[in-house]
Amino acid sequence: MRGRMLAAVLAVFISPALAAAATGPKVGAKDSWDEMQKFEYQIGQLAGALNMCNNFGLSARLRELSDLSPYGRKGWASLLSFDDIRGGRCGSYAESAKKLLDDRDKLRGYLTEKYHCPGGECAPEGADDSLGAACRSEAEEHLAALPIPEKDIRSVSMVNRTVGATRVTTGREGHEAWVRLDSCSGWLIVELSKSCSPRQSFTRGACTIDGVKGF
Repeated sequence: MRGRMLAAVLAVFISPALAAAATGPKVGAKDSWDEMQKFEYQIGQLAGALNMCNNFGLSARLRELSDLSPYGRKGWASLLSFDDIRGGRCGSYAESAKKLLDDRDKLRGYLTEKYHCPGGECAPEGADDSLGAACRSEAEEHLAALPIPEKDIRSVSMVNRTVGATRVTTGREGHEAWVRLDSCSGWLIVELSKSCSPRQSFTRGACTIDGVKGF
């Protein structure tokens, strides 16, 4: 799978020279990233380039994939300051996108597992899945009181929330436990206060649990 995906896009690198803008930041994958991280970044860039080419259908399909990866999201963001494509490259970008999308399902599965994105809903970056993470024991005590078999819990990742943080679920400071279950494609989220007292539980994505509200 990896070889076919790389062959489809790595030959097409979206560089600042291809974006027409008076000024703008230097864009490109970092040399320190590995091959797949650079590839994921370029998926985001290709989605952004096709958006500027007004090929919104292909752009949206690639954006769905790039949003599953932090590097893909960086690639998309790298072109936001530009407003045009030079050199009549839109056709070649569209062909590269179509080749890449031949492996869409495999790539989606790969990225979903790599970045913990069941059902396309990714866990926040910086989550701590260690047993000693802040408020984890309180979150697990709360989970034990919910109608969920212990063996159904695949992983628990703790997130420390501050006002102004990205992807804050409720807008209140404290902690969140992002719980992945084997029985559904999505998340069970336990919100806790700064002192680790549980506030509420809810689900995201295709997860349904008796007595727990979903969003």
